[in-house]
Amino acid sequence: MDPATVYRIASSLLGAEIDPATGYGPCPGAHCHTTPSGARDWRLFVDPAAPLHPREHCFHASCAPARDDFMSRLYTELRRMADPEARHHIPAAPAPAAPPPPKKIKPTFDLATAQAIASRCPGFNVERLTRISPIPIPPQPDQWPTLLINTLYPAGSRILIFDNMLSQGQYIHIAGGSTYRLHHRPGTPATPVDALPLTTSPDGMWYLAAPITGAWLPKNPANPTALGRRHAACCTSFPYAVIESDTLPPETWLPILAQLQDPIVAIYTSGKKSIHALIRVGARSKEEFNTARDILLRRLVPIGADPAAITPVRLTRLPGALRSGHLQRLLYLNPSPLPHTPLCRLSLRR
Repeated sequence: MDPATVYRIASSLLGAEIDPATGYGPCPGAHCHTTPSGARDWRLFVDPAAPLHPREHCFHASCAPARDDFMSRLYTELRRMADPEARHHIPAAPAPAAPPPPKKIKPTFDLATAQAIASRCPGFNVERLTRISPIPIPPQPDQWPTLLINTLYPAGSRILIFDNMLSQGQYIHIAGGSTYRLHHRPGTPATPVDALPLTTSPDGMWYLAAPITGAWLPKNPANPTALGRRHAACCTSFPYAVIESDTLPPETWLPILAQLQDPIVAIYTSGKKSIHALIRVGARSKEEFNTARDILLRRLVPIGADPAAITPVRLTRLPGALRSGHLQRLLYLNPSPLPHTPLCRLSLRR
């Protein structure tokens, strides 16, 4: 039996087309997904050398039972088609056990490698970074929060803002629109505000890098009374990863950032020594973000990135706020970074 026949049989069982060129198709357990489904979430793999033993993979974990059931039915049908004489005598065969996942090697920081990479870009400092920013950084810090959000997020996106990082958020800014003060409990309408209190929070301010729906949703389906508005189920997408280093000083970390070929859309300070970079991931789901996260961890942790910061639901510092008297400075803003173009190659703005 050839792979094209296997894909045709699988499509018939699924009731939807599976692309025979790529193996992508609608997930058999899409109805079980706890986050939005994407066109490339599920894939069927058919080995030409063993077409009767296809395998499958989905970015979502919640659909595993439904996928197992589909694969069991597919194996049964393949065996029957391969042996017409025994078509009515072969019992349903369960899908073979998935091979154990490869053992993950935890990346570790290598100071010598980080310093060697930083030495390749001498003289790259905050002043140069600000001068190459495609979006000019205005001198008024109170303009930075809305400038960053309105530039990096589609109009209408809801961005949650915090002056207490342990809370469910105190403010929400609608990209391209207004800012509102939020109540700490569900059911109370938001109140429009003219400006954020950027100078009154002693610990500074944060924002959630993933846009949210604005609704209070259960944090755990098993406990529907425990509600929140900042967890993964509240997020509409996961567009950015936060890259920071608490290990390297800015004079070493910034030259490293300048040489990355990742699509960096913003860089700003924490109000202390740390510098945060926002890298475009473009993930539609938590599972898709985690796939990209594994790649970032392998590449960036050895040269100083903090692995704990690279998560789908991540607070990051809001430029323009004061943190214990120190300004969280916006240094660089670029909504359309060129692919594979490090910052060190960008020309100064005239």
